[in-house]
Amino acid sequence: MEDESVKAKLEKMSVDKPASWLLQQYVREMGPTQCRERSTYKLEKDGAKSVSTFKAYLEEQVNYYKKDSRKNESLNHTLHSTTERMFYFVFAIVILHVFAIGVHLVEHSLHWVPSSWIAAPAHWIHDQHWLLLVTAFMPALAAALHSIKTTLEFERLQASSAQQEQRLKGIVKALEEVEASQLQDKHLILRGLVIKAAEIMGEEHEAWEGLIKFQKVGTPA
Repeated sequence: MEDESVKAKLEKMSVDKPASWLLQQYVREMGPTQCRERSTYKLEKDGAKSVSTFKAYLEEQVNYYKKDSRKNESLNHTLHSTTERMFYFVFAIVILHVFAIGVHLVEHSLHWVPSSWIAAPAHWIHDQHWLLLVTAFMPALAAALHSIKTTLEFERLQASSAQQEQRLKGIVKALEEVEASQLQDKHLILRGLVIKAAEIMGEEHEAWEGLIKFQKVGTPA
């Protein structure tokens, strides 16, 4: 009956509070408490296990944000460098075409025949009509890739994940100091760190909620 009462209380907790989901996860990680019937479980009785459990959970989150930051940084760099190279390539083709058109005009308007090392490549470039398709297609593709990069916000997500990683590392460092200390009120400090960690991760949840709130999900065709 007591277990059912605890479960019911946890299920009724408001998920809007940032500490609620973390508390439930924390309770699952801690496992059932070894206490007598009708007794009150106090965190200070099992502080060492509480600190190590919470620390392990935070380190897992730190590793997640670290990997996520690197992934978004790699995607952002790849898209940026790809679009940049496409624009440079198109610019080079345009310059070559301007050169070929210039030689063609000089030959037909001024009746001047340039040296073979100038005329030969100019004639070849002038005859490569497929290059015109490249100059039309590649800027559109580069613009589409840039739009993907901007819409998916890889740069902002990378910065956000890096910031979350550093902030949670601060919590982990504080936990290590708590473990090494001889303080009598470790449970109070741990409570404050749990709340702080929940607020940090809750801020990211709220940020995501704010981003997707106005995004309409379409039905796949």
